[in-house]
Amino acid sequence: MALYPPPYAYHNARGGGGVDAAPLRNARFFRRLDRTRAGSPAPEAGSVKLEKTMRSPMCRIAAAAALLCVAASAVSASDGAEQKQPIRVACVGDSITYGARLSDRENDSYPAVLQRLLGPDYQVANFGVGGCTLIRKGKPTVWNQLEKVRAFKPDMVVVSLGTNDTCGGERDCWAHQAEFPQDCRDLVDALRAFPSKPRIWLCAPTPMVLETPGLSSSREEDLEQRRPRLFALIAVIRRVSQEKQAGYIDLNTPLADRPELFTETDGVHPNMAGYRTIAELVFAELRKSAANGEKPARDAKGELTPS
Repeated sequence: MALYPPPYAYHNARGGGGVDAAPLRNARFFRRLDRTRAGSPAPEAGSVKLEKTMRSPMCRIAAAAALLCVAASAVSASDGAEQKQPIRVACVGDSITYGARLSDRENDSYPAVLQRLLGPDYQVANFGVGGCTLIRKGKPTVWNQLEKVRAFKPDMVVVSLGTNDTCGGERDCWAHQAEFPQDCRDLVDALRAFPSKPRIWLCAPTPMVLETPGLSSSREEDLEQRRPRLFALIAVIRRVSQEKQAGYIDLNTPLADRPELFTETDGVHPNMAGYRTIAELVFAELRKSAANGEKPARDAKGELTPS
């Protein structure tokens, strides 16, 4: 059955009620289209019939629409080929990575500042958990976070842990200090085993600054006990980074003896200026890696390309 509209359905656009000639030509075009679908031979290129058909306004509109679709597809394909996936950076750590003591950690934590420093070619994710330890027997422990980090498919992983591993008292993490070196090695191996094959950086944790204003006597006593433990763990972290040929970022020395970078009455958690300093230190190391040709890149399919 023919699917063309009856010619009397169209009226002159000027409102005169007369039948417009263009819709009549369109109706004849649809009749010819029906005959073609029924098996009638199509007009040959250059024939009078084809020339008349191509003069139909509807046919011209259809041809123009087809050309626009082809052009749009070509532009879309070109844009897709040029677009690259961002390089994914996972910041793994404890409350200092999380951004504790900040009023707006979403914007002022070190991973958030690092995102702004690296720019749109990177995607930085914050996997900091308050109280997190590197040792497996800690509560909470980084080992319970690894599946989340794996799902992010990171290209780079920056690990800053060890501060909570110095705790005694009820948590008594320090009782498992002998397990810290092997747990640290195993953590590097576990991260490298991710399908995304990320590069790893181990950080020396930020210092405990006893000169911070407002420390209570009990807080000061606690930090005096834990600070030598932290130095011992930093030596282990540095050694493991060398053994495993992982990157190493010193977040301790540049912030040591700088109470202006730490939250008053706390002495462990940085303030806004301190978090920015951490971000700048991490950024400098990642940029150094890129300058040495170690920056990973991704093609349009999201696959890593050779450095």
